Amino acid sequence: MGLVAIAHQFRFSLELPAATSAHAPATMVVLWFAVMLAQPHKEERFLSPIYPAVALLAAQGVAAMAHRARTMTLLVIVATMTLGALRSLALVRYYGAPLQLDWNRHDVVEALQGKTMCLGNDWFLAPGHWVLPDTTRIEFVQHGFEGQLPAHFAPSNATSSIARVVHGTATCDHALFNDANRMEVSRFVDLDQCDFILGRDAIFAAGSNAVVGMCANMLYLERTPLLARVVYHPTFAPIACQQVWQQYCLYRHSKSTLE
Repeated sequence: MGLVAIAHQFRFSLELPAATSAHAPATMVVLWFAVMLAQPHKEERFLSPIYPAVALLAAQGVAAMAHRARTMTLLVIVATMTLGALRSLALVRYYGAPLQLDWNRHDVVEALQGKTMCLGNDWFLAPGHWVLPDTTRIEFVQHGFEGQLPAHFAPSNATSSIARVVHGTATCDHALFNDANRMEVSRFVDLDQCDFILGRDAIFAAGSNAVVGMCANMLYLERTPLLARVVYHPTFAPIACQQVWQQYCLYRHSKSTLE
């Protein structure tokens, strides 16, 4: 938005072929909202296809203000960029615990080899297979989440990684999925199959069976006021005192080794 508005100041403009083209982004946004509102299951990520159109409409609005109040336009741009930067910092600092864990630590890599790491109601926070050894498998345990979960790709004997992905996605059993976000019990495994649990809750039935492997601090969303969590605040800021923190950990079953 800021770049488009600045470019407008220097008379770099994009010529639209027809008057109707100027209304295309707005039409796209309205139609997409109408379609999404009609769906039984809604998530913010479903709006991602119209993000470019929303950004373009915002830029057009700022550019239209340029002739009327240049100072106000500059203030809007600076305020938007500042809030965006503070929000990005908040996401990294307050909720970056899954990636702040030392996944490259030698003993962690060795302990996870050939093991099963399970996820509970914190499954959406997990970084996935990207940070794990190739032989580590991720599974889900039924613990507080009643929606639809991802499924494993179908196994493939192909030699190349691309061929395995194509085969795994093309042979997916669509009966395992639904468009109403209903829970599919086929996604879950028994807790005794888990060597590790990743999340804010050890989940293991007996406390003696859960041993902390490694942890990172994460903001406790439910106990932190909105203004104290929505953007980044320096530790010396008074509002930072209202922040409540918790630990996001890799727990191991007592039968697994990770010192």
